[in-house]
Amino acid sequence: MKTLIATLAYYPYVGGHAVLTRAMAEGLAKRGHDIFVLTSNLIQFSPLVKTSAGFALVNRIPVLRFDSIWPDLSNSRGSGGAFTALIDNLSRLDEENSSLQNMFILMRSLSFPFSPQTLLWGLTSRFQASIIHAIDLVWSTSFTSFLIAKKKRIPFVITPLLHTHSQRHRGESLSKVMREASAVIAVTESEQEFILKKGVEKRKVHHISLGIDTDALNGGDAMMFRQKYKIPFEDPIILFIGRKEVDKGVIQLIKAMNYVWKSMPKARLVIVGPNGILPTDVRTYRNIMLSIPPEKKEKVLDLGVVHELDKLGALAASDILAMPSVRESFGLVYLEAWYYHKPVIGAACKPVSDIIDHQTNGLLVRFGDEKHLAESLLTLLKNEKIRKEYGDNGYRKLMMKYTANTMIDELEKVYQSTVMD
Repeated sequence: MKTLIATLAYYPYVGGHAVLTRAMAEGLAKRGHDIFVLTSNLIQFSPLVKTSAGFALVNRIPVLRFDSIWPDLSNSRGSGGAFTALIDNLSRLDEENSSLQNMFILMRSLSFPFSPQTLLWGLTSRFQASIIHAIDLVWSTSFTSFLIAKKKRIPFVITPLLHTHSQRHRGESLSKVMREASAVIAVTESEQEFILKKGVEKRKVHHISLGIDTDALNGGDAMMFRQKYKIPFEDPIILFIGRKEVDKGVIQLIKAMNYVWKSMPKARLVIVGPNGILPTDVRTYRNIMLSIPPEKKEKVLDLGVVHELDKLGALAASDILAMPSVRESFGLVYLEAWYYHKPVIGAACKPVSDIIDHQTNGLLVRFGDEKHLAESLLTLLKNEKIRKEYGDNGYRKLMMKYTANTMIDELEKVYQSTVMD
């Protein structure tokens, strides 16, 4: 089966949906599917970093990247704020004006990452596929591939990865794409409920949990990581992996460390991940880092975007993975921590609570409440038995429910039924 997978960005881009798309593409290819990836050439948002546009083979997967002509807003205060306001206002108008769905679909197909040539190529090329599968509905690549599918009468599958709390994910144009899709894949039960409330036919909606390629997670060396970054073996490590944005909980986590240090002064916070997309998030993060007392500066290590082996080393060396985020559609990083038998901390919200079982494989905390987060961190740091129990439980849940093979099994069924309809 020839499948076009459309996604905002692909490896070597660092981010959850890129990890997902790569596991999906390579997993399907191993089973004999003819996979083709359509994406942008972005590999980092803030500051904007691109790779070469054009055709390339990435681990034997054909990838066509179109050049994003989006400007770098990472250091622009005025235009960055205007961009945020524009997105929020357009999302609000999209939600309130159902009669303008087609106009908003076209507008969104030409929005971030702003690669209008992608739509032109799709509508004019002779490319054909058995199915088109778009990942992450809010980006232009999903709307572009939807229009391509309609033009060429190709079955269209969407994994929307909705942040159900966010207005930016509630526009009528998003609902129209899901209603007209051949199949919609919800990755959590709460997302499935949200999608059904948008009027999507029940027969079209499939609940398939995301999965990770566990083989790709081998190789984390805890001792090597600690030696490389001069972290004594006896110092506990709290690890954050994610984009450094307010909604991801990193600001809350840094504030919580002030309470943790009063009880456990040797605790270390290691931060792995790219800068936020919006300038407001970049400035907020920079300011909170500057507010850390001088005597505690060495206790916070911001590694930014790291080589994969460094990320795996951080997972292996850590005692806790803490990402109390409210901007999630799933949370693949929790699964990665469970692979290394680590307990996790997430925000007490949907869909995070669909993944983390409170007081079983991790803890759920109130978003924005740094004292509550600090108490949860200390609960785990001071009790090795609970850490091991939660980490082991998480590993078992991962291997039972969240592997790439399990995801691909279910995905093949959806593809087959969609093509036959």
